[in-house]
Amino acid sequence: MRARLFLLILSIITVSTLRSQTTIPISSFLGNGTLGDMITIYEVSGFTVDIGTFGETSWDFSNIPDSDEMTCQFIDAAETDYSDFFEGSEVSTHLYRTESDLNIYGFLKVLEDRVLYYGEAVSDRTGQTVIPLVPPREIVFPLEYGMSWTYEGTESYIDPGKNGDTLIIQSKIESFGQVILPTGKIADALLVRDYQIRDFGFGPDTTKVFFLLTDQADVLIMFLGWGAADTGEIMIGTMMWFVNDASEAEEEVIVNEYRLAQNFPNPFNPTTTIEYAVPKGENVKLLVYDLIGNLVGTLVDDYKSPGIYNVNFDASNLSSGVYFAQLVSGGFSKIIKMTLLK
Repeated sequence: MRARLFLLILSIITVSTLRSQTTIPISSFLGNGTLGDMITIYEVSGFTVDIGTFGETSWDFSNIPDSDEMTCQFIDAAETDYSDFFEGSEVSTHLYRTESDLNIYGFLKVLEDRVLYYGEAVSDRTGQTVIPLVPPREIVFPLEYGMSWTYEGTESYIDPGKNGDTLIIQSKIESFGQVILPTGKIADALLVRDYQIRDFGFGPDTTKVFFLLTDQADVLIMFLGWGAADTGEIMIGTMMWFVNDASEAEEEVIVNEYRLAQNFPNPFNPTTTIEYAVPKGENVKLLVYDLIGNLVGTLVDDYKSPGIYNVNFDASNLSSGVYFAQLVSGGFSKIIKMTLLK
């Protein structure tokens, strides 16, 4: 669990304004994770997923197994029992697991253009462990596709039975694209690959951790063995993702214009999702045509209130080829090209 916490802390308070330029500013970090905020964290283990490719790619996490649920809250670091071990930190995350009475505290400080992570303290029914990072790990903003950075330091256990570990973490933002989240929501995202090397004094221990940040404050974190591939189908040891309860409760979507987004995934087989938006209540049609103009599907033909909608297109009964989706509403009309590959 300790290898995961920095990524979890960084992730759950990052990312609310990722845009087409694949940039995450420090303001996104500050926009979430304020004192008192509650986070719901979901965890699932032991399944296979397509992690995509380097560069532009796509991900689909809509069919992952059922998950466990935890809660996390942002609190003042000075209010914890461990603040003296993490001098300089200002904020602490508190992750609590009821069934095992597990408490994990992560300590950090937010500056104008960077975040410092000082380490963690863990307690359960069997005892406690305090693990400061010396020096604190640093992440500099804004984050963009192609960036890389390296941390070198020591995990200095405050525990008479353990020695400190030398820790090297090599991080790189190696992929960007669209993702289908476990909730079915579609978002733009960056994928950061972390390569973590710990030396306990008798040889290095290596771990890979991938975490995916989206433009809608969603995060997925994937923990793998060192031998796992960097692309394509991989076995996930554990995946975690979160929902910021405060931002979810306060979010209000305002649509000012018609929009028909590119279907995702594309190419597809045999299903794909089409997102569209309407700024006012009126009748909406979403039609699908083949390459020679024959109508092959009516996905929507109904009155819709203002908002953003996602529609699933199932082409199981169609042949491979090019198809066109057309959105018609009021005086608006737009067409997108879709490719079915079987």
